[in-house]
Amino acid sequence: MLKNLVKIRLSALLYSMFGKRYSMSSVSKPKKILIALVTVYIVSMLLFSMGTMMYPLAAPLSEAGLGWLYFSVAALFASVFSIMGSVFTVHKEIFDAADNELLLSLPIPYAYILASRLIIIVVLEYMYAGVVMIPAVVVYAVKGVGLSAQGIISLIIATALLLLLVLTIGTILSWIISLVISRLRAKAFVTTILMFGFIGLYLWFYNFLSRYANKLITQGHSLADTVKKALPPIYSFGMAVAESGATGLLHLGLFALWSLIPFAVAYILLSRSFLRLATAGKVTAGKAYKRRELKVSSSFGALVRKELNRFFTLPIYILNCALGSVFMLIIAGYAVMRLDRIMEIVAYFPEGNSLIAPIFCLALGYCALLNNTAAPSLSLEGKALWILKAHPIRPEDVYRAKIACNLIITLPFVVISGIVLAVVLPVGALEKALILIVPTIITFFTATFGMAANILFPRFEWINETMVVKQSASVLIAVLGGIAIAAALVFIFIPVQKFISPVLYLVLCALAFFAASLALYRWIMTKGVERFKNMG
Repeated sequence: MLKNLVKIRLSALLYSMFGKRYSMSSVSKPKKILIALVTVYIVSMLLFSMGTMMYPLAAPLSEAGLGWLYFSVAALFASVFSIMGSVFTVHKEIFDAADNELLLSLPIPYAYILASRLIIIVVLEYMYAGVVMIPAVVVYAVKGVGLSAQGIISLIIATALLLLLVLTIGTILSWIISLVISRLRAKAFVTTILMFGFIGLYLWFYNFLSRYANKLITQGHSLADTVKKALPPIYSFGMAVAESGATGLLHLGLFALWSLIPFAVAYILLSRSFLRLATAGKVTAGKAYKRRELKVSSSFGALVRKELNRFFTLPIYILNCALGSVFMLIIAGYAVMRLDRIMEIVAYFPEGNSLIAPIFCLALGYCALLNNTAAPSLSLEGKALWILKAHPIRPEDVYRAKIACNLIITLPFVVISGIVLAVVLPVGALEKALILIVPTIITFFTATFGMAANILFPRFEWINETMVVKQSASVLIAVLGGIAIAAALVFIFIPVQKFISPVLYLVLCALAFFAASLALYRWIMTKGVERFKNMG
């Protein structure tokens, strides 16, 4: 019974990642190659980024006899990475799963249902932990003293135990989150804030480790004493991996106790209260109905409100398609507070002052490219697309509303950040204007580009919105296309700067994006409309 439940959950996991085609049997060879290349690229970048963080620590700590501290740091980072990546998955799988009532109606022990969900979460955590532990081990083998056979076996066992401890902590956090958001009316808003908070906490922790890498090298022994006293489970993990003989086995046993006892207690409590947790009614703040005059608006206005309502009620939509707005405000804020530091960096380059406007235009433009809400907007209609087609609504208005939603969400941040930068940065009047104009035009291009990509690659069959927002082809094209466009602007500027000024280059870029936006918009309103009639 448990085996079958795990298979079902694993199939659902694969479907949520790849849709019905996860077996790859019906995918053409070129698409298989493209998927493989994109997967290799993403995984390689993740492994490389983690490896570069651990690289400076391996040799100094191993030479100082603190190899255990190296693996303790890796375990700590893997724990944080896994918790950040899986805490909302735990909430969805255990406390808010859509099929809880269906499974509970069947003659299946509650403990089996819970165990199948926890096993899938552990599989995901293995993926997150592997992103940290694999490069850490490779770097240690290259720069450190390497691991013995006992150390490798202990590393595998200790990592498995670590994930049980991480699962316990993640479950507690998810339970707290579930209690908080279940009693609020603005669930989507609170969930979004929590997601941004976890992302911010992860970035802070990553920056913290990067900044304190030198302290780990120069003050390793004093920090080692702190880790022993403050984080005994992490200390035992490092000792179990780095030490051989009886000492390593002793600490492996201690770490097993640190991991298994909290997990066993949490599992027993969850299994005994799973029925109550899974069937508990969601308590929400009530709102008294007030009679108001009904307002009449155009179909276009109604469609825009529908798009905005969908955006602001889907936290995963906001998280994946609005981060650029946050980054714009961060860039503008950094320019205000650290203008002296920016000018110091610019001074290192020949004629650096002439590069200020292109750099910030590129930064804001790239952030605008990240805000591609139009890319998944058509696919999010899902099986309800027929409702739009059944109403007397012009396809042109449907597309315009989705493009307008992208502009409404992004343009205010472009304008605010552009005005702040134009006031703060010591550049000429034309450059100040371009800092505002170029990202604005790129925003129009982003909306039309994402809309065109979704028209060409719609995906209407999905289990949840995450499949569309994070894993659909149109979003992938929009994201990778944005990265490619930003990189192309830099690589083109490097050779042509000898012949044209940075200001002229910005003007040409603005004209190119403007022409591309018009061409895409015309295609959407002609060929795209024809495709809309045959969709669904």
